[in-house]
Amino acid sequence: MRFVGFIRDITKRKEAEEQLKRSESELRLAQELANLGNYVVHMHADEPDYFSPQLYRSSACLSMANE
Repeated sequence: MRFVGFIRDITKRKEAEEQLKRSESELRLAQELANLGNYVVHMHADEPDYFSPQLYRSSACLSMANE
């Protein structure tokens, strides 16, 4: 019987993923506290690809205030 395999150290990748999660969490908190948001638009798209949850809440409050 013969076994062939390889081992790869994914420590750095996992650490980067955790740092990204922390950064995203901190951004969400900062946006919530400041009542700000963000969105992403690609140049050839008709509509934004992404709205942050805080931007949705802010825009809903603004639309209610304008009614």
